[in-house]
Amino acid sequence: MRPGMTYSLWLKANARRERGGHYFAVFAIPFVLLLERIFNGGYTPQYAASIAIFAGMALLFFNVTLRFRFPVLPVG
Repeated sequence: MRPGMTYSLWLKANARRERGGHYFAVFAIPFVLLLERIFNGGYTPQYAASIAIFAGMALLFFNVTLRFRFPVLPVG
């Protein structure tokens, strides 16, 4: 079941990559970080997932060229 879920998420990220490019990095970097922390770092899956979640949230503040951008919310 897990390989199927991972594959479907990968397809979704790939479809978004073709349209914009940034969504692929938002998916791939936390996913690689998650696997690295579990298998290479020796952390528990829950702790590795929290690191990956915070990394993904941090990536949302950067654009494709890795320049910081703060999202401006519309007023009114």
